[in-house]
Amino acid sequence: MVKAALFSHYIMRTMVKRVFFSTSATKLEGGVSMVQGASRGIGLEFVRQLLHRKETGHVVATCRDPDSATDLQKLKKDFDSRLNILPLDVTNESTIEEAATTIRDTYGYLNLLINASGILSIPNLLQPETTLSKVEKSSLLLTYEVNAIGPILVVKHMWPFLKVGGGTGTEREVAVVANLSARVGSIRDNGLGGWHSYRASKTALNQCMFILFLSIFMYFLSCYLHICISRSQLKTVLIFALIQFCIVY
Repeated sequence: MVKAALFSHYIMRTMVKRVFFSTSATKLEGGVSMVQGASRGIGLEFVRQLLHRKETGHVVATCRDPDSATDLQKLKKDFDSRLNILPLDVTNESTIEEAATTIRDTYGYLNLLINASGILSIPNLLQPETTLSKVEKSSLLLTYEVNAIGPILVVKHMWPFLKVGGGTGTEREVAVVANLSARVGSIRDNGLGGWHSYRASKTALNQCMFILFLSIFMYFLSCYLHICISRSQLKTVLIFALIQFCIVY
């Protein structure tokens, strides 16, 4: 069983690289990373760490209003050649498309995408609900738009560059997509209730990412079966695939 699992892992890893990632991209040492929601907080710190931890590598930092992102602009002065700051509002898909166009024309690929934006409360506009009577449609829609819809749209538009980039210029074999979720998005862990908008939006984000994982898994599995497998081998390979799925999950 262990040998089968290891063999499955090797097969699937190889197929992911062959099906999804191209080596034709021009190599930039250290790779190209994108942090969406980088003006402050966790997103800003991701940018800072990506720039400080290595002497190579390019970072694309996005936020709604780059001119007012003072801490981000300070980093730009210190890392002018490696940091590219772009406007992007996750509630406006056209700004995501414009950022994607700039990344395509400037770099041609991505190795890492971090979606760090998210909202829990906004003074005088949005507050975490403590009772059902405080739930409002506008709050639900805004929270969903920023916390769930925005990140999946960013992944959608950056996906072609992640497929091209893979691990090019990095120590990894594949590209990475990371979304900041929250423990309160867990249905099983919800023992207190409240925070209807925020909890539900993070649950939705988790579901969107899991669907993406499944679609990728099934796509490269179908390619593998179509290209490499005869009918007599189908049962064995499906068993290996199931083992691999359990390891990944």
